[in-house]
Amino acid sequence: MRNIRRGLSLVIFLIGLISFPHIHKRAIGSQVQDKPYTFTDLEPAQSFVAKYVDSRVDASGKVTVTGSSTRYVKANGEWREVIVRLSNPDAPSQQPKRVTIYAGTQDGVYEKKGDPASRRYVSEWGDQQMLNSFRSPYSLRNNREFVRTDQVAGLVVYVHRSEIKDPAYSGYWIESSYSPKTGLNRLRTITHFGDGSEVRDEAVSVEFTEVPETLNDDLKSLPTAQKVEKQKQN
Repeated sequence: MRNIRRGLSLVIFLIGLISFPHIHKRAIGSQVQDKPYTFTDLEPAQSFVAKYVDSRVDASGKVTVTGSSTRYVKANGEWREVIVRLSNPDAPSQQPKRVTIYAGTQDGVYEKKGDPASRRYVSEWGDQQMLNSFRSPYSLRNNREFVRTDQVAGLVVYVHRSEIKDPAYSGYWIESSYSPKTGLNRLRTITHFGDGSEVRDEAVSVEFTEVPETLNDDLKSLPTAQKVEKQKQN
């Protein structure tokens, strides 16, 4: 059961990281999907740094911190997230930490782990129309998955809930919370399992500050893992 939950959590994380913006684009209506739409209530794009705490909650309500992450976002939408996972959250002082970096650049979203010295292509980069939809309160509120507003790290967020339709995962759902001030960058994600347990990723602070222009230059200079593998085969 634990392996199933861990595997589903990873899938859900990747869905939230990569796919949900595209799902959102379809969900806000054919007016956005079929032709350009001008949002009149956009929050200004600005750079910021958000810090998150990751945790799991068992069926009894016990909370265990499993890691942390920091997301750096430039005003143009480019971002970098450094994720630190505890190998054994139940004995954090005795276990090494695993670091994974995700980076959203104009030529795609990439993943970089501790080794080797390469990056793995994950998905395409979002277009400006989609980026704008996440900075619009009207768009976020009129998404078909919108359920309520809330507050995270001092910011008003629009909470979207997605139910898992597979009968094998009855009672599973995902809530993703977005603020127009931080755009498509989720400030809280809750994955709820059928037994009542949860996996949470929540921002504890958001600081609107300058982010280096060279944010992802080190990753951009790395070869892709696919290219490295091909070179090995040759």
